[in-house]
Amino acid sequence: MKIAGILKRILIDLFLFALLFLLPWWLWLIFAAVSVFIIDRQYEIIVLGFIADAAYGAPSSNFFGSMGKSTQNLFLADGFEFRFIFIIGTFVLLVTSMILKPRLRFYNKM
Repeated sequence: MKIAGILKRILIDLFLFALLFLLPWWLWLIFAAVSVFIIDRQYEIIVLGFIADAAYGAPSSNFFGSMGKSTQNLFLADGFEFRFIFIIGTFVLLVTSMILKPRLRFYNKM
């Protein structure tokens, strides 16, 4: 990997890290999705998802409302709250981008 590629990767990661604390979660996720398509194999996005969960982690019932509580009682032990929404989201984003990149006509390796 060239020095320019490494520098671009570091700058985008630092930019995403700063945006994590400045933007709402949904807007940050849009920037993360764009960056995953700009940088090839950006595994750092999962680390940023972990940081987002550590900073803003909310119980699953806050994301899914009463539906989350009813399904939670069916599948999980009582009192268990799933708090890793961002890690799962960034992992799905990364895997989706790895599957879609080779199939996109307009995608050029950068």
